[in-house]
Amino acid sequence: AQTLLAGRFTSPRAGSNDDHAHPPIHPVRRCERHEITDESWRIYELITRHFLACCSPDARGSRTEVEISCAGEFFVKAGVIVHDRGWLDVYPYSNWVEDVLPPFQINEVLPFSALDMIESATQPPQLLTEAELIGLMDREKIGTDA
Repeated sequence: AQTLLAGRFTSPRAGSNDDHAHPPIHPVRRCERHEITDESWRIYELITRHFLACCSPDARGSRTEVEISCAGEFFVKAGVIVHDRGWLDVYPYSNWVEDVLPPFQINEVLPFSALDMIESATQPPQLLTEAELIGLMDREKIGTDA
């Protein structure tokens, strides 16, 4: 909150979806940790951080994706560079992991220095984020206004 007061405040944008069910949930007063139960504090903190993230500047970054062909097999590696963490600084429930790739040229030929085969098993997909879930529900036209 202090960072926003020091000049990083941005007016929240109106989203493109309005279900008219209720106004956005937001904190209505300051609360100290010792005033409420642990579960209530977790909910209060989530709501407060979400509200502060809505009043924070956009996070800015760039994503690079490299496709590599080796012996007829294709591999893809993506990298992210975070230029400005923006709302990510106040909302730890989302994170951009910085994974910097070296610069590449299109159709660049790279020498292989090592090729390792690692035995592993398939993994289940990651859980959906709240935003992904809401987006899927909107797209499939399921759910209620509440």
